Amino acid sequence: MSLDLYYSVPVAKTTIDINLEPFCIEQQNKSITGNLRSMQNGWQSPNIIDKVDPKFSQEILKEANSYFYQIDGKNDTWELYMDNMWINITFPGGSNVEHIHPNTFLSGVYYVTTPNNCGRIAFKHPCSFTEY
Repeated sequence: MSLDLYYSVPVAKTTIDINLEPFCIEQQNKSITGNLRSMQNGWQSPNIIDKVDPKFSQEILKEANSYFYQIDGKNDTWELYMDNMWINITFPGGSNVEHIHPNTFLSGVYYVTTPNNCGRIAFKHPCSFTEY
């Protein structure tokens, strides 16, 4: 018997050494109410794509290109760009509700800081099935 993998979902992990914590706190102080999208018991910023340190955005794009190279083997197949980025500050006991990012081919999460025993991120398989 041979085993072929169909519908696999590659998930990449990396480290980016840029201290964004002061920036995140500054953004929270500027917009105390934040957005009410997927956050429960926490704060979510509006789009910060034009406010975040360009070095951070460049590192994210570098890692995204590396990801695509590993799954596709070519550098010229995809034109990558970012049009949205936001901050989540989760209070004790808080979380994000299950959600999707429509019209997006690649999404990412970057943890600026995490307390001990803060929980884990959970992913649901992207294929949806109807249950009868």
